[in-house]
Amino acid sequence: MKSFILGLSLIALAGCTSTPKGARLVDGSDELPSIKAEKSDVLSKLNIGMSLKDFKVIFPEAYVGGQNRQTTAYEYVHVQKYVTQADMDRHFWVYGVGSPNARTKKEILWFYFFSNKLVKWGGPNDWPERPDLILETRVR
Repeated sequence: MKSFILGLSLIALAGCTSTPKGARLVDGSDELPSIKAEKSDVLSKLNIGMSLKDFKVIFPEAYVGGQNRQTTAYEYVHVQKYVTQADMDRHFWVYGVGSPNARTKKEILWFYFFSNKLVKWGGPNDWPERPDLILETRVR
């Protein structure tokens, strides 16, 4: 009888742990789409040589990350919230109800403008250590 009651209790509690609001349930962070995959529709609108004004229409949330002479770097930060199945299981066995804390995956894209024209864009590891110097040298 005790095992029957325990079984009913577990069935009743099974639906009490939930995924945090705005988070995806995945087995690992490698299952989350990359920033380039997630934003492919917006990124397809970028054109080398486009004006800063046109860029700001496409990426209004991008902000100035640095400036050197006539080169300005804009950053776009993409944050994805997620929780793993292991997090959900652990939370269930410890607390029984509620949601585990969401984890975050943060990716950044850089957009380089020389004289207010887009000359290059990509992720932080796409170029050598000092890309602003390379851009100015190539454009001159």
